Amino acid sequence: MKERGQIFTLDMFFALTLTVLVVSYSGLALEQARRQTEGYALRYSLERTVNDAADVLVKTAGRPSNWEDNVEDLETLGLALTQNSFSIRKFENLRRLSASENWDTKTNAAQAVKGLFNNSENFEIRLIDENTGENLCPPVYPRWDVKTTSGVENSLEVVVVKRLVAIGEVDISGEIRGMLHATGKPPMYYLEFTIRPGELDNRDWYITVRPAEPGKPTVWIWVNHDPDEKFENFDYHYPEMKPPIYKPRYHGEDDDIPVSLHEGINYLWVMVSGMENLADLFVTALPRCSPSDWAELPEFATLEVKLWR
Repeated sequence: MKERGQIFTLDMFFALTLTVLVVSYSGLALEQARRQTEGYALRYSLERTVNDAADVLVKTAGRPSNWEDNVEDLETLGLALTQNSFSIRKFENLRRLSASENWDTKTNAAQAVKGLFNNSENFEIRLIDENTGENLCPPVYPRWDVKTTSGVENSLEVVVVKRLVAIGEVDISGEIRGMLHATGKPPMYYLEFTIRPGELDNRDWYITVRPAEPGKPTVWIWVNHDPDEKFENFDYHYPEMKPPIYKPRYHGEDDDIPVSLHEGINYLWVMVSGMENLADLFVTALPRCSPSDWAELPEFATLEVKLWR
């Protein structure tokens, strides 16, 4: 009987131990499953929030639609002029709002921005060149002026979405890409562009040259007249005249050139010299009194929105 009692006790011990192990592992499995479910839910929430935010930014002008004129009036954030037409001016005013002094004092406007991201400050908005990935403007995130980074690099989880946008303020009225002097006599290029009624006074007109490398190739430009026999009557000359952004019509006034721009069809003659060096040229119209560096912006860009936890 004593031996049977010992065997029964050992059997019960092993059975109880096995039961405890099974229950423990089941509990661990359930806890792991619960955590995975919570992780998936949080990930889905982040993805949904940032996708909705990106759509609102690129498809709506915000409320009021002209909030950039007085950022304190901002009720709902939007960065569009029209659907998928992005406003650089609104983007720059959003960045000013995100500076620490404004972010902490203009609380209603700041809350309108945070509301787009589920009341989170863990966001970053970038406008980047779709070809190079470089920033076209400095990135936007809360208190950027006192923080070296947005903090995304220390996040547990980050969601990034991108939207292709047309930059609304930039109207490229004409372009010549890939101008090249390969051999022999320097080639001449001809470009026509149209100025519609009213655009002489409500837009600034730029001619922008983008050389392959600084100072190369050499570019001569004639506006609304033909070159003379010696090609000496040019209006603009790069690299002699720097930077390569010229203003034939600016702030409602004509540049000091023989033939001014006018409503209707205008034209350029362009000559390029410099072996194997490419250059692009653009005629760009911007809203009057816009910053001159906007003339170097591309027609299209990528809006990148990040949200993290």
